[in-house]
Amino acid sequence: MSSQGYAAVSEMLGDEREHRRKIAQKVNTILGGKVNCTIDVVVTASATTTTITDPRISYFSFISVMAFDATGAADIVAGIYFTTFNSGSVVMNHRSAAGVRSLRVCILG
Repeated sequence: MSSQGYAAVSEMLGDEREHRRKIAQKVNTILGGKVNCTIDVVVTASATTTTITDPRISYFSFISVMAFDATGAADIVAGIYFTTFNSGSVVMNHRSAAGVRSLRVCILG
């Protein structure tokens, strides 16, 4: 699993003006759609569940998926749903298929 990373703003800097500038830059980056909310997940052949582990996951998270190929798209059409939400993990339920496939997962909240 991998995710796209965008730099965080330190909570405290010595120079308040520089700190405000960095916060403004980060807010503008977020408004441009660049947020740390995705992870790539590899689905194992013949499995019907995949546990996704990420510290951004909580019971209240909204999770969505995007396919990279026709096999992943068939998983989405067949139905993917999420169960067993915990702090830092969730179980993704999907169809069983012969090949390994990759999905991109979006985690919000």
